[in-house]
Amino acid sequence: MDVLGFGSLMPGEWKDDLRWEQNVRPAMIGWIARTMNIGFDRWATLEEETEEHFDALMLNGVKVEIKSRRGGKVIYNDILIETKSCEERDTPGWIYTTQADYLAYAFVDEATHKILKGYLIHFSKLKEWWMKIGRYHEYDIRKGTTGKLYHTVNRAVPEKDFPLDLFYYHPTYGVLDHSSHHKIG
Repeated sequence: MDVLGFGSLMPGEWKDDLRWEQNVRPAMIGWIARTMNIGFDRWATLEEETEEHFDALMLNGVKVEIKSRRGGKVIYNDILIETKSCEERDTPGWIYTTQADYLAYAFVDEATHKILKGYLIHFSKLKEWWMKIGRYHEYDIRKGTTGKLYHTVNRAVPEKDFPLDLFYYHPTYGVLDHSSHHKIG
């Protein structure tokens, strides 16, 4: 299925990344909906993805940026913060560009697409923390490749370095922010 209409112009690795994202999306949305007790409205349009940088719209207008990492035998205790979406063009990463309300970040089983460990993070609080404190720390730099087209630059931030008030949901503590519970009905 050629969702974005690029067909044979896309390198195999990029097609694999898009296929992974398409396969994981239902599990991620189900997990977000159950965790926040909120219904799913629709996926972001291509225009919304490129201009507002979010992936899904939940009911009541809640915008969610979805990030998944392949999990399995190893699940890391860090969250990768994308500081450059294209190193070659010096394009800012999602930490600087997204207009989402929440970041849904999860480790997903590669075979079953089951959520192994997930976080829901208030994006405005995350961005504020990053700009004031996080970006000045010497976190490990991890470079990713999306096909052979471009390279992303990420900072591996240990889970323990994030203040708990950034989290709506943390896998160790559960729902931490009941004040912004987006309940329907």
